[in-house]
Amino acid sequence: MHRPAILTFPESAKLARLAAASAAAIALFSTQAAADAWGDAERAPALLVHSWYEPECCGGGDCHPVPCEELGHDAYDNVTFDDYRFRGSQIRPSRDAHCHVCFHDYYGGIMRRPICVYIQNGT
Repeated sequence: MHRPAILTFPESAKLARLAAASAAAIALFSTQAAADAWGDAERAPALLVHSWYEPECCGGGDCHPVPCEELGHDAYDNVTFDDYRFRGSQIRPSRDAHCHVCFHDYYGGIMRRPICVYIQNGT
């Protein structure tokens, strides 16, 4: 009688990583094609959110979505988030259904500088 092969832990972990990487690659390419077909980032899946950040705002990990309700305005029409202010060209329209903030972290995240904020119309 033939017994089915049993994978050892290192083999099964390697197989799981390969499957996850393959699934992520397929999802990325299929969602990119879908976003191109849709013609706008608002309807594109969340997986592609970082694909539309302008380079001057996001250095690869400087931006992240935030609830629009957490953004405010001061008396000078700046956008505020926590204790930070975004002014003038730092304020940009969001290309999806969310608001986003971009900060450059210094000294391991102890200090940060606001770079850009992406807002919805009416936020």
